[in-house]
Amino acid sequence: MRRIVLRVDAAFLTVAGVFGLVSDLQSYVSGSGPFGHTFYQNPTVIGVVEAHGLAVLTAGTLWFLASHHTGRFAHWVAIVAHTVMGGSNIVWFDVFTRVQAESQGIAVTVVHFAFVAVNACFILSTARLSKN
Repeated sequence: MRRIVLRVDAAFLTVAGVFGLVSDLQSYVSGSGPFGHTFYQNPTVIGVVEAHGLAVLTAGTLWFLASHHTGRFAHWVAIVAHTVMGGSNIVWFDVFTRVQAESQGIAVTVVHFAFVAVNACFILSTARLSKN
């Protein structure tokens, strides 16, 4: 079950990260796409491009850990990554408002914290088992 959760987690980060990267770059370069008006030739897009790229790299890490290391460490990596990503979405939620993507921002943020909760359950269950 741990492998499945980590791989579903990785799949979510891959899909969201790749969609974000493609959308960010398309909007920056051509002014088209979901963020075209806001991101067109805007150098501050570097932050979202980096963030979405790091989400994809994190996905690869979680996929690797699902295959080679399914202990608590893998779930801690997932918790930290999703806390940073989901927390950033909350702190800078205005970016979703500016690009008329509030619903998507809420949905992605909820999924990030759902993965925090699921991965925390695996850590807590492992901690209880090791105490017995």
